[in-house]
Amino acid sequence: MIECGRKKTGSGMSPSRLWWLLLPAVAFGCSRTVNDHLREAETGSPQAVGEAVVAISELLAMKEASQIAFDEGDQAAVVYMKQVALESKIQTNRSIALGALAKLRTVNAEEIFIKALDDPFWHARFHAVRGLKIQPKESCAELLRNLLVKETQVEVRVEIVKALGMIGGPVALKTLFETFLKPTSRHQDEQVHAFLALRFLTGASYEFNDGKSWKKAFQERFPQAAGEGVGS
Repeated sequence: MIECGRKKTGSGMSPSRLWWLLLPAVAFGCSRTVNDHLREAETGSPQAVGEAVVAISELLAMKEASQIAFDEGDQAAVVYMKQVALESKIQTNRSIALGALAKLRTVNAEEIFIKALDDPFWHARFHAVRGLKIQPKESCAELLRNLLVKETQVEVRVEIVKALGMIGGPVALKTLFETFLKPTSRHQDEQVHAFLALRFLTGASYEFNDGKSWKKAFQERFPQAAGEGVGS
């Protein structure tokens, strides 16, 4: 058994070496568990809920990094995080929960992220898009394209463009071309990221200001859409 606190090595092994060997045990044996944090969240105060979600996500991320399977308590904690992400009346906590879920690679939260694309709080939408970007699926491209049409927050728009660049496929590529080529685009930041994504997805090496070459590439790939007022 490993006890919390200072221990003698009792061998020729250096203390620093022993610390790295015992780190997983310290993290998961001596530290507070997800159940501890869930109990704290039961107070219902917004601060307690937010802090519990952050702490739980950190513990679960450590388990993922150490390739330790989630136990029953961990699974219950994931369910709790999903509930906070969709149901909390505190917009900041919804955002925190979505951001926490986005960091967990082994947790399937796609449905949660998709539902959160309609969240009234822009920071929650931002984390929802980021979650779809981290685990990209071509089936989500149309949803992100539709969100880009109506989204007004620049940070979310840029994240959508980044996500489409990770997803790829015809819908994503068409949207990226349109975003980059439309002269009336509201934010140059999203045009820059669309440009970078296009170079990655198409393999083309045209410069940012070479609109003529990019428009030609768009017309070749999407001949039916190229005349819809895109480019100049």
